[in-house]
Amino acid sequence: MKNIKLALPLAFALVFSACSSKQEVKKEEIQVKEDVDSKLKRQRVEADKCQVLPQKDAKLSCYNQIIETNTFAMLRMGIHYADKLKNYPEAIKLFEKMIDNGNYHGNLGLAFLYFRGKGVEQNYERAHNLLVQSYEKDPNAAYQLSRFYFRGVGTIQKDEAKAVRFITDAANRGLYTAQKRLYRIYRDGLYGVKTDEEKAKLWREKYQNNNFDDLAKLYRL
Repeated sequence: MKNIKLALPLAFALVFSACSSKQEVKKEEIQVKEDVDSKLKRQRVEADKCQVLPQKDAKLSCYNQIIETNTFAMLRMGIHYADKLKNYPEAIKLFEKMIDNGNYHGNLGLAFLYFRGKGVEQNYERAHNLLVQSYEKDPNAAYQLSRFYFRGVGTIQKDEAKAVRFITDAANRGLYTAQKRLYRIYRDGLYGVKTDEEKAKLWREKYQNNNFDDLAKLYRL
């Protein structure tokens, strides 16, 4: 009996010690997330100063001055290298670097290259997985995932119900393109969704009032 009395306080001490350790780890994880989010916000503000410059050459010069430390400069220049210059190795390098530095928007750029087979061997599954890794943070990635499931790509099976869930998620987070397409889905009763005039009206109003699509602006030079 004495042994039991001694063991109980020890057991409770171990439990509370474990709980305390878990709480400390959770606090550290939250702090890390806040630090990363704060860093990305500062970088976005800095990169947007380049974006508003009227001349393209001035924009490019501005981005190149900050590209070593600013992941949004990496994003926009990566898109520029891929889309305009067809310099896919440099684009891949920038997208991978920004992902390594905690900017999940790089997943979309890299996913596009894998989807199209630009600078890399075409790999639909790799493109899909990159989007899966980032869609919870990036509505653009959620929208692109919906496109995989609307038609079925590679080994990714067509799943219209899943596609509608992804596009609705993107629309709810303010993505203009998703809102407009969702309006048409409810208006015409597409992809197994019943025609719903009320929901169609709701999404029409949302996209018509979404004059400033900040989520799309993020990727523009």
